[in-house]
Amino acid sequence: TLFTKEFYELAKRRLAPGGVMCQWLQLYRIFPEDVKLILKTFQSVFPYTTVWSTVPGDLVLVGAQQPLSMPYQTWVDRVRAAGVQADLEKLKIADPRVLLEFCWCGPEQVAKLVSGEAWFHDDDNLALEFNAPKALYQPRAFPVNYEGLRRFRAPPRSVIADLETVTYDAAFHRAVGAAYRERREITQASEALERATQLDPGHAETWMSLGEMHVTQGLALKAQEALLTAIAADPSKVNASLMLADLLIAQGQRAGAMAIYQATARTGPAPEPVARAMGMALADQGRLAEAAECLRSAVSQQ
Repeated sequence: TLFTKEFYELAKRRLAPGGVMCQWLQLYRIFPEDVKLILKTFQSVFPYTTVWSTVPGDLVLVGAQQPLSMPYQTWVDRVRAAGVQADLEKLKIADPRVLLEFCWCGPEQVAKLVSGEAWFHDDDNLALEFNAPKALYQPRAFPVNYEGLRRFRAPPRSVIADLETVTYDAAFHRAVGAAYRERREITQASEALERATQLDPGHAETWMSLGEMHVTQGLALKAQEALLTAIAADPSKVNASLMLADLLIAQGQRAGAMAIYQATARTGPAPEPVARAMGMALADQGRLAEAAECLRSAVSQQ
């Protein structure tokens, strides 16, 4: 097994001075006590352990024999290195500050988390080999592990020595929202976007993204409020108008949806998505001549 004290000792002996050990650890189909057992064993060999969330359910443990702390500017330079930045952008992480959002625990938090564990996972006590098959049939293990670990989250001071110099503006919270959306963590995405709207209430794109998250959450009234705010901030945001109209149609408010389409069309020639949606709505109402006119306009723009 790759989760024993003996394996970690072998890895440590092969590290160059200043080297780090990284290991994947899942949070699904594994008992909470086994997660803590692995963390305790890992940190017993690599005392400067940090825990990073890559996607919901997967962690990366990063351990070293020496502190991993660095100045924030060094962190920025490393994150923006050509190959690194290109990979992170695939995950909607373009801002170096956002990556730090997913550093959940430093050495102190890990030590606190595992303080109740009485032993290590070693070759003479392979508890994981017996427990892992049982955990395959425990679907509740993931949310317990995930939320339990999140409770130990702390600012990444073990990574960034001058963390107090880092600013967290609306752009940061928008970027965090985009990263959580990519991870399909809608609640966290909404929370980040709400914070962004508080710091920059006139940013239409943020309100539109927040409205979309509320639609996904089934929060129709909040979604409607956010989308109306987006349209008020920038009437040219056609997608916000379309989302709002779709929301009203889903609520049976076809007249309200039509009013949205018409208001958008009054700002100029109806864009193709609006003309198409308006044509379909008119067809549903039996207003076929008007529907045909809108749909012809949509086709002409393709």
